[in-house]
Amino acid sequence: MSEYLFVIDTEEYSGNFEREMCAFITGHIGECGVGQDKAILYRKQTRKEALEFIQSKPDDHGCNRPVRIYPTPGWFNHGYGGHFRDGQEKKALVAMKKYVVKDCGEHIKQVKVNTWSDAEKRREIANTEKKINDAIEQKEVNKFPSYQSVCIFCSRRPTDNEIKFMKKRAMKFRKGLAKGFRLIEEKIVSNSISI
Repeated sequence: MSEYLFVIDTEEYSGNFEREMCAFITGHIGECGVGQDKAILYRKQTRKEALEFIQSKPDDHGCNRPVRIYPTPGWFNHGYGGHFRDGQEKKALVAMKKYVVKDCGEHIKQVKVNTWSDAEKRREIANTEKKINDAIEQKEVNKFPSYQSVCIFCSRRPTDNEIKFMKKRAMKFRKGLAKGFRLIEEKIVSNSISI
């Protein structure tokens, strides 16, 4: 059994727009209702019903949605929200260290004016200063997936015309946002073993 994922690659964190983009491209929204205005716009602009082959799946909170954020090949996240291309590890390490130093410095300021006891404040400041020192001494950047892609769930392989239609809608969503497209086939394989 196969399922298909229509993936739109961007160069921005896709969690800020994936549901609206999906609604604009396909006419579908999830149970959360986000993107309703874009689904209405889809129907007005295309004069079509929502694409029939789009399917919803539960997210981590059990909310059925036809879309999710997806890892982008060739990119990584340093763990503090910064997205970098492969090969930019040194730049990412510097950015990560600056972020940690700034964030921890702000935290220390807050601790100093907090109503905690002096002992609690000293302990928290010492822990935060250790975090700063650990970051400064770090030799390699953390590399986590960079979720800059939008993944739309398809119950079957879209036709070439349907793919062309979705690509065209994606390009109209916000000029310059879509950088590439992928169609991924996921196969569900089960094996029975006699015991």
